[in-house]
Amino acid sequence: MQKRLIGFILAITTLSSLLLTSCGDKNNKHKVSPEEYNDAFTTKVLSNFTVYITWDHNDNKEYYYYDGENFAFCRYHDDVQYYGKLYKIENGKESYYLYGSEYFEQFSEEDAFWSKSEIALDEDSFFRQADFVSLYKRDFHLLSYNEKTNKYAFDFVAQDFTGTYLYQFENKRLKTFEIVNTQSDYHSVWKFYDYGNTQLPVIQERESPAE
Repeated sequence: MQKRLIGFILAITTLSSLLLTSCGDKNNKHKVSPEEYNDAFTTKVLSNFTVYITWDHNDNKEYYYYDGENFAFCRYHDDVQYYGKLYKIENGKESYYLYGSEYFEQFSEEDAFWSKSEIALDEDSFFRQADFVSLYKRDFHLLSYNEKTNKYAFDFVAQDFTGTYLYQFENKRLKTFEIVNTQSDYHSVWKFYDYGNTQLPVIQERESPAE
């Protein structure tokens, strides 16, 4: 009887240990050290990825694709693309394409084509190496971690905007980033995916309609 009891206790202890280890592994994949946090915003990690951006207060959404050398940025309203940028190196030369109109209100079917821009992409453009992501990086020691949501939070006040940045990591890489205004319905969600295997969308270039 005593041996059975000891065996039962050992079995329960082993099971509890496995459950705790599993739970710990699950949570740990969302936690990062200060060094890993900083690395997640570097060009080394953000060398090939896709990000999908949405807002709660409107029907716009954006996609940014980056393959380490070339990028594409596409903006949609109700699943209708109305604006885009595409940069790629062709035969050793830079090519820059634009799509539609920057403002949905000014977009028409006549604008629904990609055309090669006569103006080169600005060398300081934040799109070139996904530098726009690092604009939202804040010092690690200012962040707080929530064990339930597995997200790091940074609270801030900027002019009339009182909000929070929320960062979620998975395996030391950004999984989601959110901007929340606690005084309004403004809520933007960025979803990062396709690390290492992002491909730019194929575009069909069309000549601009004759004037």
